[in-house]
This record gives sequence, C-alpha cells and structure tokens, in this order.
Amino acid sequence: VVASATTGANGTGAYPIAGVLPGTYTARTSNPLGYNDQLFNNVTCVGCPVTAGTAIAVAAGQTSANINFVLSVGGRVSGAVTAAGSTTPLPGVTVAVFNQRNQFVTSTTTNSSGLYETSGIPAGTYFVKPTANGGGYVNQLYSGIACDGCPAIGGTPVVVAGTGTTSGINFALTTGGVISGSLTNASFQPLVGVTVRILNAGSETVATGVTDANGAYSLPGLPTGRYWVRTANSASLIDRIYSSTTSGGAVCLACGSGAGTPIAVTAGSIVRAIDFVLTAGGSIAGTITGDGAPLVNAGVLIYRANNVLVQEVFTNALGAYQTTSGLPAGNYFVRTRNGQGFNDELYNDNGCVGCLPNSGVAVPVTIGTPVTGIDFILVKGGW
Repeated sequence: VVASATTGANGTGAYPIAGVLPGTYTARTSNPLGYNDQLFNNVTCVGCPVTAGTAIAVAAGQTSANINFVLSVGGRVSGAVTAAGSTTPLPGVTVAVFNQRNQFVTSTTTNSSGLYETSGIPAGTYFVKPTANGGGYVNQLYSGIACDGCPAIGGTPVVVAGTGTTSGINFALTTGGVISGSLTNASFQPLVGVTVRILNAGSETVATGVTDANGAYSLPGLPTGRYWVRTANSASLIDRIYSSTTSGGAVCLACGSGAGTPIAVTAGSIVRAIDFVLTAGGSIAGTITGDGAPLVNAGVLIYRANNVLVQEVFTNALGAYQTTSGLPAGNYFVRTRNGQGFNDELYNDNGCVGCLPNSGVAVPVTIGTPVTGIDFILVKGGW
C-alpha cells in the first residue's frame, strides 16, 4: 500500500489521494460497512492479488479521475468469544476469516461483550478462527479445534449466503500453557528486544515474543504438546535453539526443530527457565550495483561450506547490505538474488547459473572483525 484515503469528507462518497508519484498502480476498497470490497475496475474478489485489478496510470501533475467503485452488500459472519466453562466474554480477540485456499479474507475484533461481526464478504464457503487474544488462551479453529499456527481450512466450513449474516460462529477458549525464560549476553547482562520463536515439530513458528527490559520473555496460549524454542536477533549475535545438553542453547543458523530439545507443555501450566546466552558473531557486508546504480531490495544469500543456506538479507536504498544475526567463525559463500533483470552472481564475480554455492570464492569470517567489501556489480541479463 503506497497511499490511502477515506470517503465521505464532502458527503458524496468521493475521495482524493494526493501526492502519488508517477507510475502504474492498482486500487482497492476496504470498508467496515458490510459491503463487498472491490479492485478497480469492478472486480469483486476475496484473497486475490491486487494485480487482478485494472492498472491505473498516474502522470506527474495530472489527476487520474473516475477511479470509481460501486459496492454491493455482502454477507457477514458473527458470533461470540468466551472463556471455556463460563460465560465470561473475551474482548479484544481478533477473529479472522479465510477462504478455501487458506487465504486471509478479513478480520475483526470482539467488543466488550465478546461479540464480533465481520464486514461484508461475497457469498461462499469460509473458515473462521481467532488469531490473537492477548489473554493466554489457546486459539481455535471453528468448531472447537485447538490449534495455534495450523491452516484455517482444517476447521469446519462456514457458509455465507447472499447478503445475510451467518451467526452463532462461537468460540470458547481454554487457558493455554506458557513457556518463559531469559536471554543474556556473555557477560550475563540482559538482552532487550530480542525475538524468541516457538516452533512445532514441523519447524513452523506457532508463537513469537520479544524480551523485555530485564531480558525476560513469556509466551502464553500454547495447547498441550511438544515445542522447540529458538532466538532470532538482528544485533550480530549468534542465534541459538534450546538444548538440554548445551548450556545457553545450541548454535542455530536457520535451524529447525530437529536441532534442539523438545519442551513438553501442558495447557494451564508454566514451563520456566528456558534460558539462552547469546554471544557476538561475525558479519559480512557489501554493496550491489547494476548499470552503475545501487540495486535496492536485492537479496543476498549466505551459505555454509556444505551449501546450507544460513541467512538472507536485502540491500537498502544505497544498495548496501549487512548480515543481521551473528555468524560463527568459518568460511561462507555469498550469492545474489534479484528480480530486476540482472544476472545473479556468486562471490567473487562468478556468474554461474544453477551451480553450487561453494563453487564460489570462500569468505572467511572471524568473531569480532566485520568482513566488508563483499561487493557485486551485476549486469543485465536476457529475458
């Protein structure tokens, strides 16, 4: 989204969007009034990409007028969210609707009485689930299936017909389990603002949190089961995953659940002292240019000598990049990935296509000494 505006300022349903840079755009509506939203021009679609709409050309100093929408009334989904075993309403719970391709359609939030009602959606079959509650409750699929992070289409379908409201899509949420702990550096000082992720057996992230001013974290709302916990930082520290055999956690470079020790969680209970000690790592930095200009938002992939991808970062407005989480000492291989029509390369100046990363020039990394000047000058390729 590059710009937005709200209709109704002059009572006519008109809207102005000023200051748009020259280029080609698409436009879509978003309303809480029960109407089916559209892409321009007259495309009512749920979960489709904006490119399904008609392109709008904007020229400098000119107004692209008559980008109009005629919205039809849609159907709605409504219900209540309460605490299990009681009639206690749960306000502030986000309830989301997904289509049959598991694509997000819309969401709303329960009011002070625990009630919700979505905005308008076209007739069809949908799946509904709370996605965030803030109260330590286990999110569910409709109807009554405990699930955190699983696809919405695993639930019971909800049919929305015409312009009516499909009501009674209720949820009774149970209190979940909690995993808590702390993060410190090598000097045992608290690490603030570091992300902690909880993974399931399939290495999917089911919950995330950030450490507080004391380096502590607490992640509630977990169904009974086994979980893995890892860190994800952007301060050049070496990330780790919880391991019962490694003090402070095992090194985790883009690792999954198989690299750590599972943690058994029971709904309603707290697992404490899942702690980590993060130490400084090495880093790699450089620039990417193409046709003599910086390449913005180009990807840079970092591989270990065994061709395992351990990190991907992107260039900034100056075409510069730097790894975020810390790298353990060792040899790494670096390659680019861009969608701007340039030939990608392995460092150093190796333009092979489909070859293994370790066929490039190794970049040796040591702790405490940033590696700079790992630059790329890309040339245009064929299409």
